[in-house]
Amino acid sequence: MGIMISPETLRSHALFAGLDHCMIKALAMAGEKVVIKQGEWLFYEGNEADALYVVISGAVALKVALDHERSSHVELCTLVAGDLLGWSAVVEPGVYHLSASAIQDSTLVKWGGADLAELMTHQPAMGFKLMCRIVQVVGDRLAEFAVRFASLVEGDQWQGVSAWRSPNAPDRN
Repeated sequence: MGIMISPETLRSHALFAGLDHCMIKALAMAGEKVVIKQGEWLFYEGNEADALYVVISGAVALKVALDHERSSHVELCTLVAGDLLGWSAVVEPGVYHLSASAIQDSTLVKWGGADLAELMTHQPAMGFKLMCRIVQVVGDRLAEFAVRFASLVEGDQWQGVSAWRSPNAPDRN
C-alpha cells in the first residue's frame, strides 16, 4: 500500500467539487498516493484496467501504440494536476484504451478499480457524482481528440476513407 492521501488534497481539485466532506473522506481513505519517475509507465493500452488515477503534480502523457508490439507510441495529450486517467477501471469491459507514462516526475492518487466500484455501489450518491464527472472527462477528451483529428485531415485526404458506422445504423440504400 502506498502513502495515504489527505482529504484536503482531493478537495483542492475541481474534479471533486460538490462532493461533501464524508464523500471526500471516504475517497481519501480508499486512495493512495503514488510517485512515478519521468519515463515510467502507469499502464498500457489493452491491459486490464485495474486502477483509476488523478494527477496531483507533474505531468503524464496519454499515448496510443502505433504497432501491435507497442514499440512505438504517439502522444495524444498531456495531463496535469487535477486531471483524471484510467477511467476504464470503473467502466466495462475494464480494459485500458490508451497507455500512460510520466513525462515528468509525478505524484498521483490511485484507486483500485474494484475497490472504487464497491465504494461507489455502497455510496450511490457519491458514485453518481463521480460517474457524472468521469463521463464529462471522457466526453471532453473525445471532443478534443475529434478537433485534433479533424485538424490533421485536409481536403482530399478523406477520399477512400470510410466512416465508422454503428452496427445498429440502417442501410443507406
